[in-house]
Amino acid sequence: MKAEALFWRQCTEAVTADGSIDAQRLMDLVIATYRVHESDYDEIERSAETLLRENHALTGNISALSQAFDESEPRPVRKTPWRASARTNSPSCRRASSSPGT
Repeated sequence: MKAEALFWRQCTEAVTADGSIDAQRLMDLVIATYRVHESDYDEIERSAETLLRENHALTGNISALSQAFDESEPRPVRKTPWRASARTNSPSCRRASSSPGT
């Protein structure tokens, strides 16, 4: 609910029988709303802190893996795509190319 609409609803709930505003009732309604949202904000803040800790841990893990990868022995680069080499080196292709009729 939008803030303005909520406030007007609280105002109407704070109207007394004679049509005046009960300031104490209005204040209680407004403070109760703040308290409800305050617990929501606390929960959001805890969730954000947890996400930041997890993100920091993952960043550290990625850095460590990246460094380990950089320090490892270089691997030869494939000149042909995996699928092309798999097709030419598959047993069925080798049998077909080594058959007596070819």
